[in-house]
Amino acid sequence: MKRLTLISNLAWRIHEIANYQAVKRYELKYAILDAEPAIYYGMLSIPRDKWTKETKEYMEAYERMNK
Repeated sequence: MKRLTLISNLAWRIHEIANYQAVKRYELKYAILDAEPAIYYGMLSIPRDKWTKETKEYMEAYERMNK
């Protein structure tokens, strides 16, 4: 094969991989958005003094967005 063909094939494969990853991130984002109410109410069952910094940030962001 010619060098240009190899480079072109490699570029196309990189494009396919990047597109696949973008679709997966998009699907994950909406899966999380669909699950957020359940996650929120599940976290309320955990005592607030046991929440991590990340949990507190998530809960504050969710409450700002939905209340």
